[in-house]
Amino acid sequence: MGDTGINFRCIRCEYRPKDGEAEGLTQCPQCGTRATPLADSEDVTIEINWHELRILGIFAERWAQEIKDEEQGGSANSSQRTVAIICGRLQAQHPDRAPLTMSGEIASLRQMPGISNVEMTGGFDEDEEANDAT
Repeated sequence: MGDTGINFRCIRCEYRPKDGEAEGLTQCPQCGTRATPLADSEDVTIEINWHELRILGIFAERWAQEIKDEEQGGSANSSQRTVAIICGRLQAQHPDRAPLTMSGEIASLRQMPGISNVEMTGGFDEDEEANDAT
């Protein structure tokens, strides 16, 4: 995460190093990830239909589930976790919209009266942080 003179944040926890703190960093001091940080200069605004975004979220969640056994580094550094966090951030921008992931969809069904006993099969791992916005 070294000091580049560029404003950046952690992809997983959105931690922003304070002035001078970034020098020599090799991982996020808050969550420990070694994932490449996000440069603020790369933030963009896009126009997309919510249903299109849901398709991308559901596909990404499913892909991350498929490769989870191939990944190294445990759950804190998994693609599943990253997809859940990114979708959670997007969902938080529009909490009144349908969930962006299948696990979010199942979590929202569980909140409906009379449907609290819905079980998820097929390997989707729920992520409470990502589903908090639903």
